[in-house]
Amino acid sequence: MLVLQFLPHSQSEDQEEARMENYTIDSKISTTVDTLLADKRVLAALAYAKTDAERTLTQQLELAKTPAPTFHEEQKTQLFRSMLVHEGLENASIDHTGNVLAPLAGPAGSPALLLEAHLDSVHPLGTVMDCWREGDILYGPTVRHNSRAVAEILSIVRCIKHSGIEPASPVILAGTVREEGMGAMEGMKNILAEHPNIRCCVSLDGAINERITYQSTGFDTSAVTFKGIGGHAYGGFGKVANPLHAAARAVAQIADIQVPESPKTTFSVSVIYSGDDAGVHAIPASATIKYNLRSTDAAAFERLRHAVGAAIESGCRDETMRWGKDTITCEKKQILFTPALSQDIRSAVVQTAYACIKALGKEPIFNEGG
Repeated sequence: MLVLQFLPHSQSEDQEEARMENYTIDSKISTTVDTLLADKRVLAALAYAKTDAERTLTQQLELAKTPAPTFHEEQKTQLFRSMLVHEGLENASIDHTGNVLAPLAGPAGSPALLLEAHLDSVHPLGTVMDCWREGDILYGPTVRHNSRAVAEILSIVRCIKHSGIEPASPVILAGTVREEGMGAMEGMKNILAEHPNIRCCVSLDGAINERITYQSTGFDTSAVTFKGIGGHAYGGFGKVANPLHAAARAVAQIADIQVPESPKTTFSVSVIYSGDDAGVHAIPASATIKYNLRSTDAAAFERLRHAVGAAIESGCRDETMRWGKDTITCEKKQILFTPALSQDIRSAVVQTAYACIKALGKEPIFNEGG
């Protein structure tokens, strides 16, 4: 799957064309792809990729067996770096965030291309990473996402070395950390912030090489803490409002929000916690919820965010009014926010991805969102 750079979101006739069979490629791009396919070095690289498939699968399994929960990617980080060094990239290093970076080739001073795949997985510490192969099928956690993409980067290095291809611009290879969940794509953000020479990025994710991701789904992951005075569950009853009840009121209203099926818009309150066993006979002084909101459409995304904000305010207000003794307040902390954006579906980079997939004998798929 290709994850491409993004421009402000718009619904255009060209985007509708993406889902039609008559999607066309500009002659300049098709000529460039044809020229590449006539190059002996490119043909050698493509042929080598086929012979390299078994080795790639073996490395994919090795990577999958290596635990890498978000914020605890050290073991896989060290493994990936050592694999790159083994392929001759002795300058492969680990930055202060934990990303693995390896300059591949290209003239100095030119705008650089970043080719990256994230290293972390959603599986928590302690998960048994039992991965194995039966015939042509791999089984186990992370064998597909995202160990395949990381293994593909290693295969690309070998294909370039074998064929003698010389990139026209600098290429930086990366294994990024903190992509999933609470990691909030921190590894990737730090790379882009600290390497202004990167002007183009190709992200490998998953194992579906026909899929082109040209949109960015709007993404809001936030934590809201409801606060009150707290007190004894018996002695304080009727005297103080309950922050957990306020949170529950808000969640109930969020659960009833209506969202469109298309453009795809989703919400989930995924975490709620308050108090502890020692205070089971207490009215807690605080309660926290965490939620995730998404939409492929900017307007629908903003309407959803507004509706959730209104539900939270209503939860505080209703619980306060229920008892009329004290005021429940809330504090929001945004964990991750990305706007709903879209690359122009007729842009050169999308057309190029489409043309390359077709050249490999595959049928391109335009993925909704990303």
